[in-house]
Amino acid sequence: MQEARRRSGRLGGRPPKPTHDEAREDALRRLVPRALQKLEEQLDSDDQRIVQTAALRILEWDWGKPTTPVEDVTDKPVAFLWKHPGVAQAVELKSELEERERLAFKPHLKKALPVGEPSA
Repeated sequence: MQEARRRSGRLGGRPPKPTHDEAREDALRRLVPRALQKLEEQLDSDDQRIVQTAALRILEWDWGKPTTPVEDVTDKPVAFLWKHPGVAQAVELKSELEERERLAFKPHLKKALPVGEPSA
């Protein structure tokens, strides 16, 4: 017995906790039959809203939920993208930073590049 514990790495003898996937599978194995039975009961309801909801759930479970259409912006002109406030702010900030950098670097350029006649 001690040898088996040492090989398993579980010296305390306590069984390992199930992983997240194992716990999920166990829960689904227990709950799905009950849920399907409940949906089947709801299909016989007098309230049409309950019947419709149950039918949709069954279809979604079998076929999956329908896809949601997404707007395709690739056909729109680039000017459309520039109207976004975030893009406008980014462009303004970039030009402001470039101007600051140019002004900060300008005095160093005058010292590095002599003005006048080129030396021969």
